[in-house]
Amino acid sequence: QIERFYPTTMIPITTRTALLTALFCASSNAFAPSRIQSTTTTTTSTQINSSTNIAHPIPLKQGSTVALITPMHKTTGKIDEKSLRSILQYHLTSQTDGLCILGTTAEASLLSMSERSLLLDIVTSEIKGQIPFMVGTGAINPTDVREMTLQAMDHGADAALVVCNPYIKPPQRGLVR
Repeated sequence: QIERFYPTTMIPITTRTALLTALFCASSNAFAPSRIQSTTTTTTSTQINSSTNIAHPIPLKQGSTVALITPMHKTTGKIDEKSLRSILQYHLTSQTDGLCILGTTAEASLLSMSERSLLLDIVTSEIKGQIPFMVGTGAINPTDVREMTLQAMDHGADAALVVCNPYIKPPQRGLVR
């Protein structure tokens, strides 16, 4: 029924491509390179760091998925690595069902790609394989969404959390296809 009201032609091709690249989540093969290639016009599997275990994501579980903050030093404004590790270890010992990294609670839109990479390196080293984690990769610019999603994949994220751009309102069909 949605297709009747919202034809695909209403969505610019670049927006559709970026959204399709970023839209993968709760399936067990979400990060398989073959899936990525089938939804984009370019081959992205060569950009994926083969040293991560992206081909084996942990399925997200039912239960409590906690949105983490990004702890920052008051004086320097940089990521507080020690506090971040402490928060991650707390959730590991508390047997949290899943974590949402770099969502809106983490103020991810204010972090540079290098800061995001540092944070994801810490998350991966502390909890990868023990707690499934999703990474927020939503942004206004579809190119940024693609870059952040590929970065999350390179760091072994189990899922991506992508919000629809608030200024570009594609129909539901455009988000799925």
